[in-house]
Amino acid sequence: MSTPIKLNRTKSMRSILQNSMDEVVSAQSALNMLPEPIEPINQDSKPGYLSQTDAWAQHSMEHLRNIFAWQRIQQDKFNLLEDTLFQLYKVGKMNSETLNTLLEILKGPLL
Repeated sequence: MSTPIKLNRTKSMRSILQNSMDEVVSAQSALNMLPEPIEPINQDSKPGYLSQTDAWAQHSMEHLRNIFAWQRIQQDKFNLLEDTLFQLYKVGKMNSETLNTLLEILKGPLL
């Protein structure tokens, strides 16, 4: 079917989030297709997991793996942002009120 995407760590947090959402839509679409059985390599083998026996389930798994990879990159960027905020506070470039406000935005509910 398709090959896993080549991840780009230089993408913005916003585009990484968009890529993840696009992958979710693709994974859902793949699971909403009619079954497409995969012939077993060895005829004597027992049926395996769904992703080993159906092409669309296998394709969906590729998208899910990409989602996890994008989320790992997003977490790395989030941690870097958080560390940078603390460093700015530590060297006196930001006061504690601003630091706390920004941390609330980062860690709090979105709405």
